Amino acid sequence: MGAGRSAGRVAVTGAFGFTGRALTERLLAAGHEVVTLTRRTGAGDPLASRVSIRPFDAASSDELTASLRGVETLFNTYWLRFPRAGATFEGAVARSAALVAAACDAGVRRIVHVSVVNAAPDAETPYVRSKAALEAVVRASGLEWAIVRPTLTYGPNDILINNLAWALRRLPVYGIPGLGRYTVQPVHVDDVARICVEAAGGQSDAVMDAAGPETLTYRELVGRVRTAVGSRSNPLMPQSISDVTPRSCGRWTSWVRCGTTAGDACSSSWARPALVSRRSCGRACCPGCSATTVAI
Repeated sequence: MGAGRSAGRVAVTGAFGFTGRALTERLLAAGHEVVTLTRRTGAGDPLASRVSIRPFDAASSDELTASLRGVETLFNTYWLRFPRAGATFEGAVARSAALVAAACDAGVRRIVHVSVVNAAPDAETPYVRSKAALEAVVRASGLEWAIVRPTLTYGPNDILINNLAWALRRLPVYGIPGLGRYTVQPVHVDDVARICVEAAGGQSDAVMDAAGPETLTYRELVGRVRTAVGSRSNPLMPQSISDVTPRSCGRWTSWVRCGTTAGDACSSSWARPALVSRRSCGRACCPGCSATTVAI
C-alpha cells in the first residue's frame, strides 16, 4: 500500500459505488484482500465475487466491529448526496461516527476518509458543513488518519458529468445558473483512488486536496461536454429561473441545475470557487500525473 507495507486486509465502504469502486479495483490490483461495507447485495456486479461483502448497518455496532476485525486500513467513501426520504446529513455523520467507533473497537490501524475540498464548519452549504463535522469525528477517533478532499470528481458512470451530457444531448436549451463564472477543478476518480491508497501508507494525521491540473469556469465545462457529445443545445445563463421565458427559449425550455455536490456548492454563491482547491504547493504528485495532492 505504501513504502515498506505489504498487501493485507483492508475495508472499503461502498465498493459498488463510484469512488469506492475505483478504490477497490486499485486495492485488488495491488494484492489486497478487500472487505466492503455496503447496503447493496452486489447481485449481478462482476466486482462482487472479488470482495467480501458485509452489511453497513450503523445500528449494529457488534456486527460492524466483527466485519472490521483483522483490517489494517479502512477507506471511508460513504456519504449522502442530498437529503431525501428521511435521510439527512446529520444522520450520515452519525452513521459514519458509528463506523469510526467500530473501527476503533476492531483494532483498525488507520482510516483514510474521503471528504470534500474546502470542508469547513462555517461553509455556506449544509453539505460541506456536514463534511467538516465528520472530519472532526475522524480526527478525534484516536486512530491514525488521513483525509482526502477531492474537488469535482468525474469518470465512468459519474453523476454530474453524465447528467450534464444527458441534458445537452436531449434538451434544446440548457440553463446555467448565474453567469456560469464559478470555477471547478475536475479530478478523475482514478486519481482520487490512487491518492487515497498512497495516503494509507503515507504521513499520519494529514489532510490533502485531490485536485485536477486545470481550473475551468462552469460555463467552460459545459462547453467542453457540449462539444464532446456533439450537442446543439443552446446554453443560457439566466440570473434566475424567471429570466427564462417561452419567448426567448421556445416551448421546450427546460431548466437544468448543475446538480448533486456541484449544485449544492454553486447555487448559494454563483461566483465562489467552491469546488477548487484554495491551497497550492506548486508540485504535481508524480511526473505526468493528472492530479495534484496538497498536504496541509
